[in-house]
Amino acid sequence: MKKETLNNMLVKIIAILVIILICLVSFCGIYKRDLNNWKNILPKFVLSKELSQARNFEFIVDKSTKSVADEKEKTEENQEADEATTTEKAEDNIEQVATTTEGAEVLDNATETEENTTKEVPVNDPSALTKDNYKKSKEIIEKRLKDYNVTDFNIGVNENSGSISLSTPYTNNSDSIIKLITSPGKIEITDTDSGEVLIDKSMIAKAQPYYTQTNNESNDGTLYNLGIRLSFTSEGQKKFKEISKTHIETTDENGNAVQSTITVQIDGEDGHRYTTWFLPDENYTELPMTLYQNVSSKDMETFNSNYNECLIQAIIVNTSTMPIVYDLDSGSYIESNLNKDFIRTIIIIATIVLIVVLAINIIKNKKDGILISLIEIVYIAIHLLLIRLAGVSLTLSGMLTIMLMAIANYLLVLSLYNQVKPIDKIKSFGRFIIIMIPFIITTICFTLIGKEINIQSIGMIGIWGILTFVCTLVFSIILLNLQNVKKNGVENDEK
Repeated sequence: MKKETLNNMLVKIIAILVIILICLVSFCGIYKRDLNNWKNILPKFVLSKELSQARNFEFIVDKSTKSVADEKEKTEENQEADEATTTEKAEDNIEQVATTTEGAEVLDNATETEENTTKEVPVNDPSALTKDNYKKSKEIIEKRLKDYNVTDFNIGVNENSGSISLSTPYTNNSDSIIKLITSPGKIEITDTDSGEVLIDKSMIAKAQPYYTQTNNESNDGTLYNLGIRLSFTSEGQKKFKEISKTHIETTDENGNAVQSTITVQIDGEDGHRYTTWFLPDENYTELPMTLYQNVSSKDMETFNSNYNECLIQAIIVNTSTMPIVYDLDSGSYIESNLNKDFIRTIIIIATIVLIVVLAINIIKNKKDGILISLIEIVYIAIHLLLIRLAGVSLTLSGMLTIMLMAIANYLLVLSLYNQVKPIDKIKSFGRFIIIMIPFIITTICFTLIGKEINIQSIGMIGIWGILTFVCTLVFSIILLNLQNVKKNGVENDEK
């Protein structure tokens, strides 16, 4: 009998320790060393626009022009004539350069003439300005925003002009959204000398942001290089392996180092350019593309800003290339009708009510009341933790749903407490779920088909709350069953 009592006590202590651990993780977080600081690895709660500031953006189709080489079409006769005179012109130019100063001037003039053979063309080809491309651009933007963990946004497109309106919650990185929309996302790996495209976007499987410590020494802390790491499809991997064996450093006949390099270019001449070469004895499977060099760990603001830029660049590479190039037309801030004091007041009131209810329960049921209170608190902790991990947007109606789910869970705990045997608790839980069926169906519908953020918030919070009821059942069987069995045994002895 003593052994059974000891086992029951041990199980109870372990369960209580698990509850305390879950509560600490949910309410305080999990911290790890991040450079010179400690960082909470749990994501922050995502607040909807009605609970925070909002940013409104207007983007229009870029109507500017760009300079391109003016390649005139040649007839077959002109091409034959050019081929026939190429050798002669080359010999003349070499002779002029070798013997006279005037020859150098001739070559300079020729170069200037060649450089001036450019023309201005629209950034957006007029034939690409179609309703289908406007819609496709909107879909790509939506994908980029979701990958950037922006959930509460409204986006609309004018199918006649192609202009895009966007409303998002305000965060410190709200301006980063501009780049997600105005960057087409074209990426090519080319031979630096010839300009030949070696790998295009179709051969790139994924881009990921990264940072690595450098070997450089500094009094300003540890230095890091930040960038994106490109991985390839099977076809791209085969091609990448090939170019990693050909674009290497060699020596010429005079013993000087000669490098055959590749260039990674994102969004043309105005985008990121990164040139590198390979070691012949290395086996490369990924291509790290450094965007920022020697960033100090002491300047965390700069470090985080640069890493965020790398994340944005990776998202842009991972999504389809925009068929339309957009330009920011206007941006504005909109204050929420519900300020922080209002939200803080709601949380304080809810906490006070919870404390009062649990205190009354403890006074009434004594030791059992403490266990009931622990089960209620761990339910709230698990529910909030799941909401954070799932990135559910919190709205005012969503916060009210959390409170209602907590009340429903408290009633569930009381009903389970009144059942002695585990099988009776399971039956009681089943009856509770049957009563909740209309709410369960509603939350599923809100989650799957709800397009409005408040409806989505209620649905997701409700789903996670229902799943957390299972944890309540488990802890009730472990803790409350032991107490009730002991209590029931005493009553039987008295009889």
